[in-house]
Amino acid sequence: METVDRYEKALAASEDALRLSPEDARAWYRKGVALDDLNRYEEALAAREQELEPNSGSAKTRGRENVAPDIVNRYKQALAAYEEALRLDPVYAEAWDKKGVVLDNLNRCEEALRCLEEALRLKPDLAEAWDDKGVVVGNLKGDEEALQCFEEALRLDPNLMPSWYHKGVALANLGRQKEAEVVETSLRLRFKIFK
Repeated sequence: METVDRYEKALAASEDALRLSPEDARAWYRKGVALDDLNRYEEALAAREQELEPNSGSAKTRGRENVAPDIVNRYKQALAAYEEALRLDPVYAEAWDKKGVVLDNLNRCEEALRCLEEALRLKPDLAEAWDDKGVVVGNLKGDEEALQCFEEALRLDPNLMPSWYHKGVALANLGRQKEAEVVETSLRLRFKIFK
């Protein structure tokens, strides 16, 4: 029951993030993961497709057949593109970061983490890579380690909205509700977002 409650909280957090920023692809991703964990597969597939087309305005793809293969094929195409970019320029930190994100979306988390660590080895001040690493680390190792990544991302770029959101989710998952609420308030004030 506690696990289901955690998935419900993750779903609610992703929906809150989407109300704040409907085009946030990572929030669509997290919503898809939460719905999948709750065995709400059709909705999960729609959210994951929305992640790929975040500016479409609505999840008009609900119930469409063969959505999962379409998504996987798009991720595979993106992966091939990043691999080609890295073949041409193996020290392109941003490509390592994005390759890691794609691998994470393909549930290849260990490989994703290696890519993100390479991105950060090449460019330790790449705030987005710290945020992306936090998401992967959260899935692999837990929220405490993920929180450290989000805090580093925010140290490097205090205006990185996804890191504020991810930090709040990690704090909530760790049972640090008061701190999570402070982060949510800070997020709303910093970015002038209101419910």
